Amino acid sequence: GLADEGRIFQFAHAASRAVGLETGPSYVQIRIQDSEPWAIEVGARLGGGKDAELAKLVTGFNAVRANVLWALGELSRDDLQRGEPVAPCGQVRFVVAQPGRIVRLDAGPALALDGVHEAGFYWREGMTLPPLISGAERLGYLLVSGADEDELDARTAAALEALDVEIAVESALV
Repeated sequence: GLADEGRIFQFAHAASRAVGLETGPSYVQIRIQDSEPWAIEVGARLGGGKDAELAKLVTGFNAVRANVLWALGELSRDDLQRGEPVAPCGQVRFVVAQPGRIVRLDAGPALALDGVHEAGFYWREGMTLPPLISGAERLGYLLVSGADEDELDARTAAALEALDVEIAVESALV
């Protein structure tokens, strides 16, 4: 609930201050274990993986703009106000695929669907996608919103299905 969110936010703020972050953005990964928060990572940056884009979608707050203004010394209290959220639910879904030579990548069909705000690939046609061993081998991403979790799940599944991806699986030499 909101009380838990407030407690977690305060914990993240305390973790940022503990490592010397007094101003500017901080990125804190927290794990809850036995009802207690634990800091996994603290960094002086916005989160990666489309975190700021997702936050803007569901809260209306433009963290990228605020941080650019902060870096320029031009951030005002008004810049910290939230805009209108696009939808109450959203998610970033990373796209993974089997390793092989990438023949075709087209996000266009997914981008044409309702609730799909971004879709893209980290790799290009002609490249060889290696086996998935870390986030660096993800094929791409989707940024999707919905009115509720059921709609969000349905839209995400439809977007994944709509991506036009062809990968030539290379058989191992015997």
